[in-house]
Amino acid sequence: MRTVIKNIGILLFTCLAFSCGREKITTVARMDEGKIIVRIDSRWNDSVKKDFMLRFGLDSLLFNAVDSGKNSVTAGNRSWKLSRIDQYITEAVASVTSDLNISRKDVLMFDEPEDTILRNDIRTEDTFGVNNLRNPDSFSFRGDTAIFILEGHKGASQVFLAGSFNNWNAMKTPLTRTVDGWRAELKLEPGKYHYKYIIDGRWITDPGNNLRMRNKNIGLVSVIYMPDFVFELNDQQDASAVVVTGNFIQWNRKGIPMLKENGRWYLPVYLRDGTYAYKFIADGKWLTDPANPDIRYDTNGNLNSFIGIGNAVIFNLTGYSGADKVVLTGSFNNWDRNELLMNKTSTGWSLKYHIMPGIYEYKFIADGQWLIDSDNPFTAGKGSFTNSVISVKPNHTFILKGYENAREVIVTGTFTGWNHEKYRMVKQDGSWIFNAYLRPGKYLYKFIVEGEWILDPSNNLWEENEWGTGNSVLWIENSNE
Repeated sequence: MRTVIKNIGILLFTCLAFSCGREKITTVARMDEGKIIVRIDSRWNDSVKKDFMLRFGLDSLLFNAVDSGKNSVTAGNRSWKLSRIDQYITEAVASVTSDLNISRKDVLMFDEPEDTILRNDIRTEDTFGVNNLRNPDSFSFRGDTAIFILEGHKGASQVFLAGSFNNWNAMKTPLTRTVDGWRAELKLEPGKYHYKYIIDGRWITDPGNNLRMRNKNIGLVSVIYMPDFVFELNDQQDASAVVVTGNFIQWNRKGIPMLKENGRWYLPVYLRDGTYAYKFIADGKWLTDPANPDIRYDTNGNLNSFIGIGNAVIFNLTGYSGADKVVLTGSFNNWDRNELLMNKTSTGWSLKYHIMPGIYEYKFIADGQWLIDSDNPFTAGKGSFTNSVISVKPNHTFILKGYENAREVIVTGTFTGWNHEKYRMVKQDGSWIFNAYLRPGKYLYKFIVEGEWILDPSNNLWEENEWGTGNSVLWIENSNE
């Protein structure tokens, strides 16, 4: 059944409900900046394809090109550029011409299967975020409940909220009419979200929110952060201005201005899993957080307040008890040599550190001497540039069976920039393994066995490359962390 909503404007969405086997299949067609953008699902049956071709006047050559994995195709009098979004969805883009069977007044939306994901538009991976509201009432939160308020538009018949939190479903989140406008409440995990309001079919950004960006799927969108931490300072009631700064903004002296309410300074922020050093600056005076007992020295003798978000990793260096100081440094803190001073223990040195999921390289610095972690067999690089490697919350294990006599095996791919020195695998029970955390999406990879680049013999999914040697293909599905 086709549902067409009239008079939407420039950004177009068309929604059709197709059945393919037991589940409904979803795609999105839209026009943006003179381009028609169509998403094609390889799971469609012939009936669905025929209906879709008739609706848009498309040529079967387009579907054949998608099935064969081509990057472009000329079908009829239109040239299409093709790009894979995931293992099922291909996005086809072409210039709009007069023969295209789509009206600028049509908006089409496809029913969503439960596992459908709009790639690259789920909880964007920002490390830090703070909201910038033109109208402070337009967004607020209470625990894990986000409250969206749209003032005015009292003559509207209906208003909906669509965004990355509901797969841009234009009918899923209706707002409730209030005395001053419209209101919606929904549960959100901490993170960054894109959204728009739909007022009687007209899509608009949030007039009460200054934060906007261009989303490659949707166009111009409003941006909101669901906070997971609130900076607070209660003993500077007489200060005229207070800002917070820290390693999450590279210790920028301008800081982020805090809000004042009844003598209390506060600032709700989103911080991704990790360890953060910070200070307040009240009328030019630098202050640690008097309410936070976690205060640490850096190697320059400066005291900073620290907070940890998410799960912690404990780094241990065995031995070196005679060292005056040991510093932990790595890609997780931009190889800062001063920030992470380790604590002396009965067996060596230790530090508890919160890190977001990912693959990281690191080293210890004991009285100026750079050391790899002797208790960790995973490494990258060579010679004096060898680093220890840790995967936090790994979600995939690369396994290469056999090659028992090989001295070195490396797994590399698009997730390393095809660096031939990372990551070194470890032999375990007759196989070579490497545990990795990879964000949702598509990855190409190969193994390097003593200098010889090979495909993954246990993975039948591969695609050709420019050298004619092929690359193995890995898809990582989204899962809530």
